[in-house]
Amino acid sequence: MNRQYGLSWDLTKSIRLEYNANNQSQIDEPDGKIDTEQKRDSIRKNFFALGRNVDYRQDGSVSYNLPLNKLPITDWINVTARYGFTYHWNAAPLTADFTTGNYYLNPAIGNTIQNSNTKQLNSSFAMTTLYNKWKFYKKITAPPKPKAPKPKVEPKAAAKDSLEKAANDTTKLKGVKPPVKKKETEYSPAFKTIAKIFFGLKNVSLNWSESNGLLLPGFTRQSELIGSNWDGKAAPGMGFTFGSQDQAIRQQAAQNGWLTTDTTFNQQFTATYTQNITGRASIEPVTGFRVDVNVSRNYALNTQENFRVTSAGKYNPFSHTEGGNFSISFMSLKTAFIKDRKDYSSKVFDDFAANRRIFSERLADGNSFSQGRDTAFYRDGYGATSQEVLILSFLSAYSGKNASTSSMDLFPKIPKPNWQVTYDGLSKLGFAKNFSRM
Repeated sequence: MNRQYGLSWDLTKSIRLEYNANNQSQIDEPDGKIDTEQKRDSIRKNFFALGRNVDYRQDGSVSYNLPLNKLPITDWINVTARYGFTYHWNAAPLTADFTTGNYYLNPAIGNTIQNSNTKQLNSSFAMTTLYNKWKFYKKITAPPKPKAPKPKVEPKAAAKDSLEKAANDTTKLKGVKPPVKKKETEYSPAFKTIAKIFFGLKNVSLNWSESNGLLLPGFTRQSELIGSNWDGKAAPGMGFTFGSQDQAIRQQAAQNGWLTTDTTFNQQFTATYTQNITGRASIEPVTGFRVDVNVSRNYALNTQENFRVTSAGKYNPFSHTEGGNFSISFMSLKTAFIKDRKDYSSKVFDDFAANRRIFSERLADGNSFSQGRDTAFYRDGYGATSQEVLILSFLSAYSGKNASTSSMDLFPKIPKPNWQVTYDGLSKLGFAKNFSRM
């Protein structure tokens, strides 16, 4: 039996709320043939009680568009902020009691609850809209005006009559000069082309997002209203069901008796963290020539550990492990065009190999536990194939920096720009049109 709920509400023109929930329940039936009134009553009772909940999910979000478009000075900027959350309660399978023939929830297994939240900030800047606020930009981007037609040459007789008519016209006031029409500034095509280069930046976008998640197994309470159990104190509580990332939920659940008391329970508590930063800019200094600049930084960390009760009745964490991944846009402009030697060896690679000894020394100097040296005379714990040594040596060598002074941050905060150049103007040239048709 499925029950679904949904709410979408525009609080204002800029603020929007969304909420969705889905509850799945199961109508339990007695074993064997349904041939007694007692068994039929059991099924009827379970049906009108809407069954036994086996899975509950909910998600929601709050989004806000900053009303920058209401102000003429900022109508070229668009900024959106969003907070989203998810919650999932999943029931453990029932265990059979062979002495009574009934099924029950095994407290040694427990249910599983997990949640997540996501915070996002997206921005875009329409630079062309900003440029159009200046008359100068409108003039240099406007199409050339059509040439004025040449005046018709009147016959001599007609010209003479028009002069006599103008001389005899007494309706015009004498001594009044006609208004002088202000001449508009005209820019040459060469000047317009050069000026457009300074307005080549067309669009810019910057996006930031951060996601967090918690997973807590061995949860013995059932799901009722809004995913919590309201028998006494709300479990796990409104904070957790709406995306709270307070890891003290473990201790809170243990103190309130919400966790399994099995000392052999081995499912792991998990916490996840992800941060993504992206940026993009489009530059078009001349028509057909476009440069796309991109930056990105992605960081993810996963933490796992066992959290179970000991024989003394106290809950403790065990076997803490961390893992994740990291990527960032990197610039190697200083070394990208260095050619290999005639014997196909690489100077940049040689620098990378030589940097290992420098970083082995620098890393060991900051670690008081590194005392000796290995057989290759690298510092203890920071050998030639050490992960930290290799990463720092690579970044220093291929970015063209001095290994003795370059940063030792394994997770740089600021990404470097990458770019892609595109030119489609050749297809518009006469000699290239024949090739473009092939």
